[in-house]
Amino acid sequence: MTTPPPAGRARKKKQHLVPQSYLRAWADDREQLRAIMREPKKPDHDFLVTHVRDAASQNYFYAVRAADGTPLDDVEDALAVFDDQIPTIVSRATVDAVHSQRTVDNLRYMYANFAARNELGRDMLVGSVAAMRSKAERMFEEDFPGQSAADNAELIDDLMRKVWEHPERYAPDPETISRLAILPKADDLYEMMPKYACVLESGLVEFFTSDAPFGVFDPGNPPDGSGVYGVEYDNPRVELTLPLGRRHAVLFANVPMPLRATISPAGAAVINARTVFFARRSIYTHNSEGVTNLAWFHIEHYRECFHKSLLDAVEEENARTGFTG
Repeated sequence: MTTPPPAGRARKKKQHLVPQSYLRAWADDREQLRAIMREPKKPDHDFLVTHVRDAASQNYFYAVRAADGTPLDDVEDALAVFDDQIPTIVSRATVDAVHSQRTVDNLRYMYANFAARNELGRDMLVGSVAAMRSKAERMFEEDFPGQSAADNAELIDDLMRKVWEHPERYAPDPETISRLAILPKADDLYEMMPKYACVLESGLVEFFTSDAPFGVFDPGNPPDGSGVYGVEYDNPRVELTLPLGRRHAVLFANVPMPLRATISPAGAAVINARTVFFARRSIYTHNSEGVTNLAWFHIEHYRECFHKSLLDAVEEENARTGFTG
């Protein structure tokens, strides 16, 4: 019988760039998705069916290593603190008749958190967690003179559980530690993001998502694939988008908007096009043929509409309804 690894000791080989709790909004009853390659390796390889646990993952992507070189789960465990809250955040934004400014703030952090989960954000995150672990090990050796932290790894693992519960006690720089997850880069993005958010509902066209589901558009500086870090977030016309489920997405902007609105099929196509543009490798849809065909259409034609402004439609609607914020 195989002895399970102790807490914190490299249990999670597959680590997720996009949370499983988020991807489940597109999964079927068996927690399966259709993964469509943005650039398929074979012409006849249209899609593959994948489980949520395998989607948008990479082996040991967030690995922090112990003194003996063993990969640890510290970062993945820390991210789970926020990931577990995602279904509640999305539900409050899409189901509740009226949602609060706190929900808006959580949606903004959710976008920033996702955007930071790339190589740049990962490297900053791993550095922060490694520093926190080093501090925990120093504290252990100070409290137990003559004892080596390397020889008491299991005790350190238990201590790290307390770090995730109270990061401010252990963080090398408390001001950079998030209240929801220890992603310094996510905090930076969160502070820069537009303050207005509108949850959009699509009745006819389904949204899909990807392994990098955040979208950004600045009409004065069209995206070139370099990601979200070079954007001037205080630009009055900048638009950020994030699919929340098959029928909902959120738009962030510096223009006052209602908290909820419907979106036309053309507007939904714009958001889907941005999802395609920023995808690393895979687009994820519900495990059904119709949605897969829709996704293929957007993949093939995304350049025709990803550059269109959603704010023009929002401002027209504000003028029609008299909404001023």
